[in-house]
Amino acid sequence: MLFGLAGHCASGLADESNTAHSQNPTQRLVTADPEMPQSLGLDFSMGAGVFKTNWVAAPASTQAADGLGPIYNARSCNACHPGGTRSRDLTDLQGAPVPGLLLHVSQLIAGKAGPDTVYGQQIQTSALPGQQPEARLSVKRIEGPRVTLADGTVVQLYRTEPELTDLAFGPLAKETSTGLRLGPAVNGLGLLERIPEKTILAEIGHEAGVSGRPNRVLDIKSGEMRIGRYGWKASQPSLMQQNAHAFAIDIGMSNHDFPAGSGDCTAAETACIAAPNGNSPQFGNVEIADSLLDLVDIFTRYARLPKSPVTASAADIAAGHKLFVSIGCAACHRPSFNLPATATEPAQRIAPYTDLLLHKMGPGLADGVIEGDAAGHEWRTAPLWGLGRAVTADGEGALLHDGRASTILEAVLWHGGEASAAQQRVVALSTGQRESLIAFLRSL
Repeated sequence: MLFGLAGHCASGLADESNTAHSQNPTQRLVTADPEMPQSLGLDFSMGAGVFKTNWVAAPASTQAADGLGPIYNARSCNACHPGGTRSRDLTDLQGAPVPGLLLHVSQLIAGKAGPDTVYGQQIQTSALPGQQPEARLSVKRIEGPRVTLADGTVVQLYRTEPELTDLAFGPLAKETSTGLRLGPAVNGLGLLERIPEKTILAEIGHEAGVSGRPNRVLDIKSGEMRIGRYGWKASQPSLMQQNAHAFAIDIGMSNHDFPAGSGDCTAAETACIAAPNGNSPQFGNVEIADSLLDLVDIFTRYARLPKSPVTASAADIAAGHKLFVSIGCAACHRPSFNLPATATEPAQRIAPYTDLLLHKMGPGLADGVIEGDAAGHEWRTAPLWGLGRAVTADGEGALLHDGRASTILEAVLWHGGEASAAQQRVVALSTGQRESLIAFLRSL
């Protein structure tokens, strides 16, 4: 979910308007990749402005900024990706709506998964005047497993569960599964698209007990099935399609990839279907013009988080990196890739710490939501670059796909399935070894 024409900023983007996300605005900056072609500097800044735009309902006097809704989750990209980063406030908002936290739904009928026939692909928690939000969403923390580490430290894990009230069209069907999704940071996304497909496929089964597989998803422009790279379950094949999907589903704005506008406006929601739209002939009869989507693409393609502040010693970080590899974390979180040169970009070596493949992560992380070929217990290996920016100076944050883990250690301990052996090796570490591992992860 990445978008949303005001607030141009030449060097990056910070959000101070949403108090729920402004503990420290200097921690919430993105800047342009130094390898970005200089000719794109103005477009990057304009894209940052589009990212912050609060869209309005149609019809409006400024057609370039209308088309919101009629049901939606956010008015801007920045609402879910504050300053280009991710929310760190989940544990402070129990019982209240959480910006950037969405509820996906998936219905299984006759063995085939698809959107819920009444509520669509995700629960829309906001609506324009005259419309009705699908539900009110809040979250609660439920005690999960308690893990005792080798040094006697006891870690109580918690899972995050959604609470839906005021459901507009009655309870969810018994065949419907739900899954919380927290908006990720905007960091290095364009580089992930440059990783050659053959390189990703070469990672499959390269280590015993860790298989991994791609999520094959539809590329709307080509009509072909391609490897998914974006989203918690690798459900979108390209950054442009990821952005276009977010405009349609999260903000409710039609575009050429998703011309139906709000993809969650189902046959049961007759008022939503009948609502005015902002389709503009001068934009090709869609609500968000291709030119604006192009600016968002440039911004998200080249946005980078500043390097994480390092407080640990170089020796501790080096020791942590060695442990990261030796205990098996690098089997899925592949440290680096070599990117071939393109017509506009040089060859690069990048360190995203992901293989972009789906892995079976066990029942503890499963939520039942099926996306493409990805089952409820399968997740794309999350890139770890920028992890240090996802936590506060005290090491607290909202990690994993649903924000359940409040520390990096908790996130590691939730790993199961193909990651069980590596998780058990972390449990067996000494206090000093564990601290070195965390220091390394915080340095990314």
